[in-house]
Amino acid sequence: MKKLVITALICLNIGLLAALVISQDRPAKAQNSYYNDTDYVLVTGKIEEGRDNVYVVDVAARSFGAWKFDVGRRRLLPLAPRSLATDLRTR
Repeated sequence: MKKLVITALICLNIGLLAALVISQDRPAKAQNSYYNDTDYVLVTGKIEEGRDNVYVVDVAARSFGAWKFDVGRRRLLPLAPRSLATDLRTR
């Protein structure tokens, strides 16, 4: 009985290893017009330990907005929007 269990576990491990090697995941790609025909880009980012923001860039309007999650009220709160045309103006 012990040999049967060990043999079954070895076969299971070989099968899982083969599945891991054979499976080919597609790499993650950033949003762009080739894959996503929208004018928005969404990005998450950490602002402090355990807290994340959601950033939204409106490419057509060249504006940028952010939302933070308020743990106490359990809701997203918008932060002040910014103009990318103004903020990223080159000199």
